[in-house]
Parts: sequence; structure tokens; C-alpha cells
Amino acid sequence: MTTARILLVDDETLSSELVRRMLSNIGYNVCAVANNGNEALEKAVELSPDLILMDIGLRGGMTGIAAAEKIQKVVDTPIVYLTAFTDEATIESAKMTQPFGYIVKPFSVGKLRSAIEIALYRHKMERQLKERERSYHVLAENLPGIIYRQQLVDGRVDFFNDMVSVITGYAPEELPPGKIGGIGGLVVEEDRTKVVETVTQAVAVNLPFQSEYRIRHKNGQILHVSEHGRATCDKSGVPSHVEGMIFDITERMLTEEKLTTAYRTLEERKTFFQSIINNIESGILVTDLNLRIVLSNPHACAFFNKTMEEVDDRCLRDICPEIADRIDGGIDSDEITINTSTQEQQVIGFSRFSQRGADRAVIGHIINFKDLTEFVAIRREMLLKERLSAMGELVARVAHEMRNPLFGMTAVGQILAMELQLNPEQKKLIDSFQKEARRLNTLVEDLLECTRELRIRRETVNFLKIIEASIQVNEIFAREKKIEFITGAPFQDLWIWADPDKLEQVLVNLLKNAIDATVPGGAILLSLTADDKNVRFKVDDEGHGISEALAEKIFEVFYTTKKNGTGMGLAISRNIAEAHGGSLTACNNEHGGATFTVTLPLHEKRL
Repeated sequence: MTTARILLVDDETLSSELVRRMLSNIGYNVCAVANNGNEALEKAVELSPDLILMDIGLRGGMTGIAAAEKIQKVVDTPIVYLTAFTDEATIESAKMTQPFGYIVKPFSVGKLRSAIEIALYRHKMERQLKERERSYHVLAENLPGIIYRQQLVDGRVDFFNDMVSVITGYAPEELPPGKIGGIGGLVVEEDRTKVVETVTQAVAVNLPFQSEYRIRHKNGQILHVSEHGRATCDKSGVPSHVEGMIFDITERMLTEEKLTTAYRTLEERKTFFQSIINNIESGILVTDLNLRIVLSNPHACAFFNKTMEEVDDRCLRDICPEIADRIDGGIDSDEITINTSTQEQQVIGFSRFSQRGADRAVIGHIINFKDLTEFVAIRREMLLKERLSAMGELVARVAHEMRNPLFGMTAVGQILAMELQLNPEQKKLIDSFQKEARRLNTLVEDLLECTRELRIRRETVNFLKIIEASIQVNEIFAREKKIEFITGAPFQDLWIWADPDKLEQVLVNLLKNAIDATVPGGAILLSLTADDKNVRFKVDDEGHGISEALAEKIFEVFYTTKKNGTGMGLAISRNIAEAHGGSLTACNNEHGGATFTVTLPLHEKRL
């Protein structure tokens, strides 16, 4: 504990020495002794003692009381009077300087110590109280809101800080009267009832209250404020005052309104874009830089036959490795063939765009794709038709030009055979000439058939009868190679609306091709199935099959793998099948050969 430093002011040498010794004996430090008022003032300023023991009766024209008054103006040091005067006039005069104690001479050491300790403690408490009041004052004046204390009886406001003028525009004395709430007189009419009820109910149950309302500024502007307060009670427990704080929240309210409007606009825009994404007829996938899917639209999920939960948060490579490979390879757009769970192969066109964040840095990928399977098929068909159209014009001209010399050649051959006596060798040559002429004529007819508009003469026919007729036509060729036609189950009668001659031409051609492809002694499997809409006739041979590169080329005009083939049989057959609303397809079978399938509508009769 720090020893108190005491300035002793006494003009009697013997008395001051006695007091000094007494102070030293009880543990105090006498930092100086002054003999008159002026010296006391100088020592007080110079040494800043913790306490001054001041004799009232000093010589030299300045009493101790007068010296105390001057000292108190320049330093904050507690003063205890030492005096032999106890008259009322002296005591009253001393009171004016607000001393911290009186010690009447003569005194004991105990009285001296008690007076000093009380004075030091009182001064310490007063200093702390002043510091606290100063802190509260600074806090009150620097808070961004109004602080008030209001009496409940008559509504008189005991205290306002300076912020009342800043927020309301009024000086405290200019404020309109308001019984409840520090600035109740400024509350707009529509909010007054709410404010009064809030404060009244809180006071009644002695609880804090909080209320937001509007006030009218001195300049007429409407402000939003928030008030927080609570009632204080008197000694008897009855609420006597309301103390509270009022903050200007106008800017906050305006910001909240802007945020609300912005949020509503954002939600509307989000709904708008979500509607576009959900209803657009193309797939959309959004991924991060590691190709992890963070967003997908319903069309994309439906295309891959997955739910949104099965797509989102998955790696793109797990969903569509073909697109992932292209992106990894730096390709931003392409037409690619992919495998899906719903179909063996589909063609899609995709485009990749960079997703950028607020700082324009790339944070992911936006992938847009569309199913082009039908489009590619149509495009391929259009290209084929364009090529066939151009080729058809040329073929038609050539075929017509060939018919006249061909007719002359066959006529000459017939005349020579009838009018000349030919030996066996010559007759054999003429027969060979006639055979080749007939084959050439058949070729010309096939060429013309490809160039003419296909005419279908429909009637109700039993598809089984057409199959039987086609088999009968090819039986002689099958017997030559010792090939057997096998049916898995007995064929049933199936009635269709079709051109029997054209369909027989298709089936005869398919069976003839199967015989040509199958090795001697082999077998050709025939199957006939039907559902509610279609009938399917399959021809499985035991040949070498079809390579992937030739799967579509075999249906093109003039393309053939046979030495003596014309390359028009399958092209004509497919045209006939499609003219009936059906199809002709080819694929490899599990036995190593090829399977040709004719699909036709069942019972598609048109009246």
C-alpha cells in the first residue's frame, strides 16, 4: 500500500514539528511544511500531495481558509483543517471551501489518523464518482441515439442528451409535450396509440419495452425510430420514471425496403430464369471446374433417364463420359454419339460456356446439349435423297439411252437364232448373248425403278402368304447350296394393308441375299412376330456378318459386296418398306451372320 504524502501548513514551528513527528510515527510521509498561504499554494502545485493539513490561523495576511480557496482552484487535493478556533463564524467560513475534515487543537494521534483516513477515502470515492459521471456523460453524448429520463406523473423530462436536437431538429425546451415517451409529442398520429399501449403495458408489469414508430422532424420529414426503455421505481416500489434510448432507424428501414424490393425482384428473376431452364427443350448442366454437376434441368435428367437427385453433385464423367472427354480435350462444341440407358445410341450436339463469378474469374462450366438423333437421321436422309436425285437423273438418261441399242441387240440375236442354221457352238454363243442381254435389260429396268416414283397399290393381304410365295421362289437356289429354311415356331395368319407384289419383291430379295451369304449346307432362320401395332419378319443367315462401317452403306444405291451384284436390291427394298410406313434394318446376330428385319404396320387399312 502506498504511503500518503501530506503537505503540512502551520506557521508555528513547534506545533508543525510536533504534528510532523506524529504523522511520521503513524506511517505518513510529510512531503513539505509551509509557513504561510503563498508558500502553501506553491508547494501544493509543485508537489501534488495526497492531502493538505491546513492551519486556519496563519500569519502573513492570508488565512488558511483563503489559501485553501486558491489551492482548490488549481489542484484537486483534499484539505483537512487544523484549528484552535471553534467559533461559529470560523466554522461557517471554513465550510465554504468544502473541507474534508476538522481537527481541533489539541488532538490525539488517533483523532489525527481517523480524520486523515476518512478524508483520503472520501476524496477517493468522490474522484471515482466524478470519473464515473464523466464517463457516463461522455457515453451519453456520444451514443448515436437520444437518452432521456421522464417522469410518469406529469410527463416532464428530467434529462436529454445532445442527440435530441440532432435527431428531431428541436432543442429540448422546444419539444411538443408528450406524456409517454421522451419525444412522444413528435409521434405521427397513426402510431401514437401503439406507442402508448406498448409503454403502458410494460410499466404495468415492470418489464422492458421496445417499440418502432414514426416521428415528424422539425423540417417536416418523417423519420423511423426505435425506442428501448424501462420504468424505474421509487423507494416504495411504485414506477416513477421511464428511462430509455431512441435511435434513428430511418436509413435502416430504407435499406430494408430496398433489400426487400431487390429480393423480390431477384426472386421474380430467379423464378423467370428457373421457368426458362425447366421448360427449355434442351439439356442444361452446370458444373464446377472439377466437372462436378451443381445444377441440372429436368430435360437433362429425363434425357439420361435419371432423377435430379441422381444427377446433381455427381461427376459429369459418371453421367455422360463422352461430353467430359471432349471438355477435357479442350473441345467446346461438337456432335457426338452417346450411349444412354433408354436407347443404344443417340446423337447430341453440345456447347460449353465458361461460368464466371462476380470478379469475372471462371468458376465452372455451363453445358447446353440437344438430342440431334432425329435431325441427323433426317439430314442423312436428305443428303442421300439429294445424291440419289442427282444420280437418278443421270441414271434415267443412261437407262433410256441404253434401251434402244439393247433392243437392237436382242432383236438381232433373235433374228440370227431363227434364220441361221447354227452349229452347237454358235447356238451356245447366241444363247449366252441372249442371256446377257436379258440380264442387261433387267439392270436397266432396276435403274428405271430407282428413278421412278414408287407407286403402292394396297389391299388386304395375308402376310403369311407373301412369305410362303417368297420362300417358294428361292427354294431352287437353296436346294442348289443344300441350305435349309428353318422357322422357330409355326407362322400364324397376319393380315396387313399393303401391296403384295412389292412386299414379295422385298422378301424374295432378302431371302436371295441370305442364300448368297450362307455357306453350302448351312441354314437360314426365319421368324415372324407381331404386337398390337407392328408385324416383324426376320431373316438370319450364317454368313460373315456386316461390319460397322457398312451397316448403312449396304442400303445405298449401287453399293454391293457381290461380284455380280448391282447394288440396288436393298435400296429398292428399303424404299418399299418405308413407303408402307415400315422399315428395313440390318444388324449382326449371335451366330456370326447378319439379321435383316422387315417391320410393317399391322391392320393399317385405309378406307
